[in-house]
Amino acid sequence: MQSLGMIVRSIVEAKKIATGGEQYLPDNAVCLLCKKLRREHPALLPFLEARSLAAQVADRDFCSCLGPKEAARAFQEHRLAVANIPHRGASEGARTFANFHRGEDVDPAFRASREFADGKGPPVLVLTGGTGCGKSHLLEAIGRSVMGHGGFARYEFVPDLLSRFKATYDKTSELSEADVKAIYEGVPVLLLDDLGAEKATEWAMEKLTALVDHRYREGKRLAIATNKEHQDFVAQGNSRLASRLFDIATGSVAVVGITAPDYRLKTDP
Repeated sequence: MQSLGMIVRSIVEAKKIATGGEQYLPDNAVCLLCKKLRREHPALLPFLEARSLAAQVADRDFCSCLGPKEAARAFQEHRLAVANIPHRGASEGARTFANFHRGEDVDPAFRASREFADGKGPPVLVLTGGTGCGKSHLLEAIGRSVMGHGGFARYEFVPDLLSRFKATYDKTSELSEADVKAIYEGVPVLLLDDLGAEKATEWAMEKLTALVDHRYREGKRLAIATNKEHQDFVAQGNSRLASRLFDIATGSVAVVGITAPDYRLKTDP
């Protein structure tokens, strides 16, 4: 496998890396002075993540012509933006494990999510339960925990993910469907929120099944929140997706149900 330094040189010299197709890195992503990668360039992190190279990045591979502290700060800000973890209102704040309201009906999911965020347990975690039971909070908490420890995660609300795929069909799109697919397949930790909320078309099921199946087969970490059960996916005609999501027999998947009611409907005594 090429070292990141060799890859950087190939980018500078050829402006592309061929990995089952060509994808170009813009010229201005490479510093003209030192010929190293610019941390703050918006195309850089998705480019590296699509090839599972982001975790191999070292300081020596990046331009410091603008000052190492400023460049590092810009890259960190962009890294968090690419993670796509929702920013809540001031009254709620960022959802983390620390501000998750625990109770007997959510503790198993809380413990499984903490374990998953620490890189332990099965590579696929499926959180099931009704609306407002805390599934999304736990997904966001996983993402922030992974990022806080220097890892890479990507959060997606499933209907938005499908919209990103559809957007590539527009002739003006800068990304191809293969580009988007590579990002979601390559990111170290993928978080899919509200699987089942999308319109169950044949096209949508095909895209989601292919993505889940890829990460399932490759043992890549994937956490999913859904209000659907195995029989619901089967009833929609997607038994293949159901078999992947609820495969507790092989140890590849942990399925944890949450029985807590919708917290939005709770009233103070």
